[in-house]
Amino acid sequence: MRLLPKKKNKKIKVTAKEKLKEATFELLSEKGYASVSTRDIAKRADVAVGQLTYYYKTKDALIMEVVDETIECLILSLRECIDSSDKKIETAEDFFDELIRQDEKTSRILIDVISQALYNNQLILRANELLDKLSEIITSIYISEKNEDENVAKNSAEKFINCVLGTIVRNNIHKFSVEFENMAKEKTAKKKLSVKSLFEY
Repeated sequence: MRLLPKKKNKKIKVTAKEKLKEATFELLSEKGYASVSTRDIAKRADVAVGQLTYYYKTKDALIMEVVDETIECLILSLRECIDSSDKKIETAEDFFDELIRQDEKTSRILIDVISQALYNNQLILRANELLDKLSEIITSIYISEKNEDENVAKNSAEKFINCVLGTIVRNNIHKFSVEFENMAKEKTAKKKLSVKSLFEY
């Protein structure tokens, strides 16, 4: 489901615009919206800063295009999976389980969009669009499969989406916590090694 997969065919030349979008996707998943700079994007894309402003005018315009494409890709993939299945609720559960386990970058961007929406008007529109579309899809599943009336189905969809988002947040916090602990252990081990080596000479 990954957005903007790297070109496998070496004969196809990747344009500066595609490089900028790929770099932005990667950086958003690594650092989050608040920490990505224009220079970061240009450096990762291996293009001049001027090319970013040529294609997108501003960093935010580029970021919003990448966020829009990420949301669109997620919604299209979810609809395709559900449309091709008889067990739609189970398929939706499997879809999000796979997203959480296999597509860490997209899930991080989705959480970042939702959390940063509290501080950014452009992102609040994207977060609302994402949640509305997910709610619409999941509500329709509960209506068709469980024969729930619309209000009950909306409540069921809301619980489902909250559970998915909560799981994504929890998994990312746990992963970062483990990484942080490992980095702290490595630094401690290096300090011990350097102190020991001083006394050996």
